[in-house]
Amino acid sequence: MKNVKYSKTIDWVFLFAGLVITALLIVSSTLNNDLNLFDNISWRLDKQFANLMYNNNLYLAVACYISLLCWGVAILYYWVIDRFHRWWQWLITIVIVVALSPVVSFYTCSGTFLDKNLDILVETALKSFNIIVTFITLVYYIIVCFSVKRLSAHCSTTPF
Repeated sequence: MKNVKYSKTIDWVFLFAGLVITALLIVSSTLNNDLNLFDNISWRLDKQFANLMYNNNLYLAVACYISLLCWGVAILYYWVIDRFHRWWQWLITIVIVVALSPVVSFYTCSGTFLDKNLDILVETALKSFNIIVTFITLVYYIIVCFSVKRLSAHCSTTPF
């Protein structure tokens, strides 16, 4: 991480904006209306699936796990390791995040579905939901990277 005395105000504004977007993602996952990103997506998949996800707070769990995964990998890459400053090294991190997000989402939700004997939802709606979660994670990880990269000592220009 960059020394605090060499950072600028705009660096902290980007970090704060990323934290606000994270808070909005997590709070919106608890709402039962048009502001819930996951609920809007899953209603188009299956109404029973969306109701089960909302009633068991699985949208919140998926949003929290995605947030932890994205922030954890970004902080590890930009602030802890802070030596890999090539674009293809950043591409490896995005592949890791995008590969782990549907796995985490699947195992978070499948236990609830299997406990309620809804195997058909695991086979159909949950797999479709995980594809959508993958794209949400991709966009969200890029936003998080823009939030933390300005405070990096060596990787502040990676990937763009």
